[in-house]
This record gives sequence, C-alpha cells and structure tokens, in this order.
Amino acid sequence: MKATLSKVLEMSNSRPNLILLRGLPGVGKSYLAQMLVGSATYEKEWAWLESDMYMVDEYGQYRFDRSRLTTVHSMCRGDTLNLLRRGYKNVVVANTFTQIWEIEFYDDIAYICNAGLIVCTVLSHRWTNVHGVPESKIMAMRDRWEDWPGEKFFENNSESY
Repeated sequence: MKATLSKVLEMSNSRPNLILLRGLPGVGKSYLAQMLVGSATYEKEWAWLESDMYMVDEYGQYRFDRSRLTTVHSMCRGDTLNLLRRGYKNVVVANTFTQIWEIEFYDDIAYICNAGLIVCTVLSHRWTNVHGVPESKIMAMRDRWEDWPGEKFFENNSESY
C-alpha cells in the first residue's frame, strides 16, 4: 500500500503509535521523520529517534563506530519504550530495519505499551547519503532486505510527503 504523510497522520489518531520508517541509506527517512514531528500540535504528540543519534559526539559531530552498533540500537529501543511509557502519542523510529528480527524488537515494545505498530518503507534514492555509507554496504543491505507483512510504502517524491 502506498502511503502519504496525511495517511500516516490519519493512522496515528486513535491510540499511541510506534511508527517505524525503514529504508536504505539516503532515501529520506530522517526527512520524513522531521516532517511528522514538525506536524505536532501539542506537547508529547510526536517524538523521533534513530540509532544514528547515538553516534553523535559531544561536539555534535556524527562519528560512526561499528563496535557501538549493538549498544546504540539497544539505547534507541530503550528510549522508544520510555517515550511511549511517558505518554507520547506517536514515536517515530527511523532506521534501516533491513531484517524482520530488527523490527520484532519494536513490535514487542508496541505490544508492551498497547500501542499500534505502523511500519513504513521509504523508497527511492533521492536524498544525499549524509553518513557516507559505501555503495557496497548499501547493496549488501538491499540483498538482505526482508518484507514486513502489512508495511506501508512511501514513494520519495513531493506528492508522497
């Protein structure tokens, strides 16, 4: 199913939601997350997390460190759980989520918090790959991609946002 920003906003109206934005590096996951968070009309309506946020040093510089991947993903999951427990209506997590097991952690969090789970795959390669992920790594991510049943799809163009 092709989704639009307004469709995600409609889906998020009935109860707390955990919205996962998945896709390869450079497709615009962070941009879409910013758009959703920017639509907030009251405090605790939207929160946005991504594992890359935990790779930023004290000077605000992104510093990828492969040895910290397990830790930063765990921190992202923990903060997701905490935000939902603190009463945020919609928590958006923007990560690659290339494999089902990565999503299942968040499915469990949604269940624990009695929140809906909305999984959106962002398509296209329109944006700049801001973290410099090599094309070979992006291809490897594409090769291991697993579909999530019921996921929504965003075409990365101005009509979809």
